[in-house]
Amino acid sequence: MQEIYHQMNKGRAVARKLVAELVYMGLVGTLAVPPFGVLRSPLASVVTPEVVSAFALKILHDDPNAVVNSRLGLKLGGVPACDLLKYHELGVLCRLVRDHGDEPLYSVVDVLAPHLGVVLSNLGYREGDLLIAALRVLGGEASSAEQAQLFKLYDRWGLYAHVNVRRSGRTI
Repeated sequence: MQEIYHQMNKGRAVARKLVAELVYMGLVGTLAVPPFGVLRSPLASVVTPEVVSAFALKILHDDPNAVVNSRLGLKLGGVPACDLLKYHELGVLCRLVRDHGDEPLYSVVDVLAPHLGVVLSNLGYREGDLLIAALRVLGGEASSAEQAQLFKLYDRWGLYAHVNVRRSGRTI
């Protein structure tokens, strides 16, 4: 059980990093990807198969086939069988990691961010809504209230410091 929460927290951390970089890019007004940011990392190294398995296990806890499949994915470290994941967003995440895992995150962020956001929101995590709002800020579609909410997070989460530290090559 502890492994599930560890992997889910890793998924939440990925969402926070994505929010940080998308908001930073929206604040600066650029589509240039930061040089040392999470958006340059390969998808499978950021959203690991274990994270997808943990999300599937938590959401589909009443489907025995999905539970067994997800537990095997957690133990063996592989992508779960995507056709067993009846929840659409989980299926998209699973196929994305399986088929595009070696691509940089910036090339699949348009598909990843909304589905990861919906999965996190379904689990009750605030990062899901923030991730969708950050994607809207980057696309210029966000309301001023959404923009204000995201820009305030720089103080609360220390996202601005996180982005700058990542850009300088130091670790947190």
